[in-house]
Amino acid sequence: MSDCVFCQKKILLKFMMSVFDLKATDIARELHVSDSLVRKHISGVRNCILVDKYLISKFFGEIF
Repeated sequence: MSDCVFCQKKILLKFMMSVFDLKATDIARELHVSDSLVRKHISGVRNCILVDKYLISKFFGEIF
């Protein structure tokens, strides 16, 4: 596995999704965006900052 920044981000996103038992459809419903946009963001084809913000706020909101 490569040590590129994108690979690390992809692993982190999948880890956060698994911790909260989230699927791309769950995130898409919460953010009111298409399911394919979320999947493409996770795979790295497109960039959607809303998905990152949602997962980060969910992660830190649960901890604190």
